Amino acid sequence: VSYDSKNVGEVVRNNAGGKTLILDGFAYYEKDVTRTTMRWGCTQNIRQKCSGTLTTNVMGTDIVSTNVHSHEPDHEYMERLKIHGLNKPTPTDASPCKQLKNTEQNHDILPIKV
Repeated sequence: VSYDSKNVGEVVRNNAGGKTLILDGFAYYEKDVTRTTMRWGCTQNIRQKCSGTLTTNVMGTDIVSTNVHSHEPDHEYMERLKIHGLNKPTPTDASPCKQLKNTEQNHDILPIKV
């Protein structure tokens, strides 16, 4: 698996507190956490039937292992995720303005070492 030279991942949190790791054109959901590692699964596991995974150390700064994706990276979609976050309007907060609020507080930058 090759990664672009930036090697920086971003974790976007949704309203429910879930995490999505965005790295090199792919998005991963937090799948499993152990004492020493975090396993992330491709968010396209159903739509694209992708079994791509990424395992990092528990801090999320070092890649331990990867499993290849069955689809191409989508850098444009990842940029939209970063801008809009994963915030979905709740039934009581369906205003498009609130839905697209600045989600800076929902981002963590992770320097990923490969």
